[in-house]
Amino acid sequence: MTDQPQTEPSPPTNEPYQFGLRSLLALPLLIVVYFALAIWVLGGCLATALTIPAALLLLGCYDPATCRYAKPLLGVYMVLAVIVLLLLPAFPPYGRVVARRTQCSNNLKQIAVGLLSYHDAYGSFPPAFIADENAKPVHSWRVLILPFVEQDALYRKYDLSEPWDSPKNRSLASIALPVFCCPADPRGDTTYTSYVLITGEETGWIEGKCPRLDDVVDSPSETIMLAEIANSNIHWMEPRDLTLSQAMRGINATIGVCISSHHPNGANVACADGSVHFLPNTLPASEIRALITIAGGERIHPGW
Repeated sequence: MTDQPQTEPSPPTNEPYQFGLRSLLALPLLIVVYFALAIWVLGGCLATALTIPAALLLLGCYDPATCRYAKPLLGVYMVLAVIVLLLLPAFPPYGRVVARRTQCSNNLKQIAVGLLSYHDAYGSFPPAFIADENAKPVHSWRVLILPFVEQDALYRKYDLSEPWDSPKNRSLASIALPVFCCPADPRGDTTYTSYVLITGEETGWIEGKCPRLDDVVDSPSETIMLAEIANSNIHWMEPRDLTLSQAMRGINATIGVCISSHHPNGANVACADGSVHFLPNTLPASEIRALITIAGGERIHPGW
């Protein structure tokens, strides 16, 4: 028997990667992919999300036979991602989406600070509403904090001796206050409020009560007092808000009144310390409840 000659394994080559036509064509397509990713993040579009892996497969970024395409282009991907993230706010409509959400957050911040300023002045927050002798709500907390949100002149025109919808007070009904209106509301400068208190048992705003910060046994920075509500039919003078049970339906729930907004993927809320946060649509009802109750003792997930 003759021995078979053994072939020496060829030494590994360290050839530089050559950018071929396929790689050059990949660059503009990658830009499209990153913009699609940005659209998905801002708009929550599942169809757009599904185009991303499909595009990557077409570009050869994931090839079971070889990984040589992915490694040399990894730096390119990262640079493109940073460029897109930096330039995205400058491109309409994405820049407008970000700007409106930011202004909405600023509105909530101003209202929350107004409530805290009222607390400093009177030793408590205002009641959710003032009721008449028949226990009918006649004035809203939004009216009571007008002097604390730079609307002192308007407050002096309002007559607290008459209901909010009396002929005299109705003369103010056509006045739209930007601080109470989310800029993302498609109705524009509407007289309907975009911001409400969350009321009811286990919240700070139980009927007829003027809550104090001392009542917030849970951390004020983890206790929601204000929330957005989309497409509201509540006039800013009307004494009506959102109940705890309504809030627990979820963020941007498809059935019933709830915490909601015209922003993609979530809604803004304000806590008892004046901080503003963006709650995602995926937040479960149990966590929403934990964030709203003032003395539940629940453990809040870090970074909520």
